[in-house]
Amino acid sequence: MNKIIKSLLVVGSLAVSTSYAEVVWTPTFYNIQPRTDVKNPVSRSFCFSHIPNTLKTTVSQIKKGMQAENGVYIKYLSYTTIHKHGLGFNTVNADVWTKGAEGTITWHSPMWLYQQNLSDTGVTNVVWATNKCKGKFLGVSSQ
Repeated sequence: MNKIIKSLLVVGSLAVSTSYAEVVWTPTFYNIQPRTDVKNPVSRSFCFSHIPNTLKTTVSQIKKGMQAENGVYIKYLSYTTIHKHGLGFNTVNADVWTKGAEGTITWHSPMWLYQQNLSDTGVTNVVWATNKCKGKFLGVSSQ
């Protein structure tokens, strides 16, 4: 029975990874901090509660919008990739938002992400910023 389950998991993961957009990624946001270069900077606690912490997604899913484990939503509006010398560079424009108890949006901000990687699967290193916060995330693929 364990062999059957393992085989199904392998087949399922191969089906998911048939295209780059369908690779399952786990982005983990870290080094989250307020931007001090803006008028009316916010606190670190504001940034922690208004930035996604971690989630599992594909590029096609995050383009539709996803909720992170801490309840913050993120949606990629545009995603462009260029390859130079075997390196990948992604530029992403996104939206992040929070919702209240009734499901209405209580806060919203654009997010700009600049990503680099050694291949279309593996690990992606990212720096990002919103209007009030900035930080990094590490995206690890299921490959």
